[in-house]
Amino acid sequence: MKLTDTLELVSYRKDVDYFPRRSKPFDYTIKYIFYANDYRVELEIQFSIIDYTLCYRLPIINFGYDVHIEEFSKKNGRYVSVDDYDDEDGRFSVKYITNKQDRKILLKIVQKNLEHYVKRVNPPLIIRGPLGNFKQHSARYLKNGEIIINAGYQQIVASYNEVPDISTKKSFKDTVSELFYIYAKDEFAKEEVIKNYLLKQDAICQEKIAA
Repeated sequence: MKLTDTLELVSYRKDVDYFPRRSKPFDYTIKYIFYANDYRVELEIQFSIIDYTLCYRLPIINFGYDVHIEEFSKKNGRYVSVDDYDDEDGRFSVKYITNKQDRKILLKIVQKNLEHYVKRVNPPLIIRGPLGNFKQHSARYLKNGEIIINAGYQQIVASYNEVPDISTKKSFKDTVSELFYIYAKDEFAKEEVIKNYLLKQDAICQEKIAA
């Protein structure tokens, strides 16, 4: 499907993980493949359970997306990753996706999927991060947070040391200066985060387990 003169959508796939006895799946992976000029662009959007809260086992959903860019190699006879591929902050894609309208379309696709997910799936907790200085002030990252807040979530800003040792921390080269944004759907979820994660007050949880 031709979206602009320089951007063509060639593939779309949505994977939803259904677990036994779960009426509503939380894990989504949406993958788009485009051709932008001479490059193959893969946009992958992920919503996945990375942990559960300590007391009431509320699922914590991590939201994120990656842009992977490949160019055709005559030597290999196939598309290969660009040599300077680096997705630390997402700015690298400007070098390859030069049409500003094309970049806006890709971002709009991410935002529409996020908007659809939070309204339809309605998870109790969403976490984004780690967010370095650039991401904390980038318009597109702020817009993603705005979409979640507009869906009725309350935002909690947490430092690296205030977030539990969940998989999203282990997967990145984190520093203590980076922040995590946690979004709670209601007061119950917010209280669960504050008690068990931000303040690390586990005594209440242990009492419930022992009861």
